[in-house]
Amino acid sequence: MALRAGLDELKCPESEPLAARAHALCEAMRFDPLYDPKRRLFHIGYDLDSGSLTEGWYDLMASEARQTSYIAVARGEVERRHWSRLSRAMVLCDSYSGMVSWTGTMFEYLMPALLMPSYKNSFLSESMLFCIYCQKKHAFSRHQPWGISESAFYSFDPALNYQYAAHGVARLGLKRGLNRESVISPYSSFLALPLAPASAVKNLRRLRDMGMEGRYGFF
Repeated sequence: MALRAGLDELKCPESEPLAARAHALCEAMRFDPLYDPKRRLFHIGYDLDSGSLTEGWYDLMASEARQTSYIAVARGEVERRHWSRLSRAMVLCDSYSGMVSWTGTMFEYLMPALLMPSYKNSFLSESMLFCIYCQKKHAFSRHQPWGISESAFYSFDPALNYQYAAHGVARLGLKRGLNRESVISPYSSFLALPLAPASAVKNLRRLRDMGMEGRYGFF
């Protein structure tokens, strides 16, 4: 959807075939096969080996899955009341509150805002700012840059591939065992630019300087 809209804005004949292809792919994609009408939630996935939907559901508003929910409702693939089924459970931090996520990552809170509308002073907008606040507070206590999220990191499997995990801040997430590792993802600062531009730029410069000093091998 985003690619097609961007190509249409270019108004360039050379982009028309690519825009048409993007549109065809979009029209062919459907989310309703993953929808559970009883729970009114989306299954996390489909297990090809067992030929069945996985026993897990996306049920949090503070999740990247809200983008799927938004599109599916807008396209009429699922009922509108599905949107109200996404949990808006809240957590506190210094008398500041916001929605809880599963792993407390920047990706969960901020990535959907790249394509979805987010209105100032709305509950969702305030929860995104709450995420940044908690992330910065956590980083300050450890004297490090902020921006913990899903990321590859400097650990290898037997085939010498970089490991990948959802690193997050325990204050924000329901998953147990968060805060055991500290992996800062630079892309988190880019996600935060629309909400906290000065702070995000400052953090990126700090990451750059630390990388140049060799303090973090993955920069």
